[in-house]
This record gives sequence, C-alpha cells and structure tokens, in this order.
Amino acid sequence: MNNNVEETLQTKQFIQYQLNKEDLETVLTKLVERIIERYEVAKREPKLTIKQVSQRLSVDPSTLWRWERDGYLIPTRLGRKVLYNESDIAAIEEGRI
Repeated sequence: MNNNVEETLQTKQFIQYQLNKEDLETVLTKLVERIIERYEVAKREPKLTIKQVSQRLSVDPSTLWRWERDGYLIPTRLGRKVLYNESDIAAIEEGRI
C-alpha cells in the first residue's frame, strides 16, 4: 500500500468520485465478474476435512480451531461442514505461510 492510501486509512478520510450511470454500471459489472471468477476458482479447488488436515499437518483439531481464531488458517463453512483449501495446507507444509 502506498503512503497516501495508508494515511487516508489512518485519518479516516474518504475520497469521493462522481460517476455517470454508464461508468457505474461498468465498475459494478467488472466487480461482479471478478467475484464470480474467484468463486469459480475456489469452487474447483480440492477441499480437505478437519480430520484430513489434522492428520496431514500432525496437529490436534483444536489447533485448527485456534489457527482459525487467530486468522492463520481460515476454513470454508458449508452449513456445519468445515473444509480447508488444499492450497492453504500445501502452503503451510512448504513454509510459505
């Protein structure tokens, strides 16, 4: 983040833009497309259960809960089911996170 953005966030100043209807539609369309693209990529990624992750990383399931609480490893929740992205687990194994 550049210094101007950090200063803006720290002082809670906000920048206002004026957009015409067409520009607003373009911005919103691109935003929705990016969200859909990220969702589609995430949906295709292999998911692992708590049991699989705890065995693979040799940690207790309570460690996974603590990592979630601390923001270290965030799972996806589908109802009561807790799933982890395989790429996040690989990153931990490789020491990237």
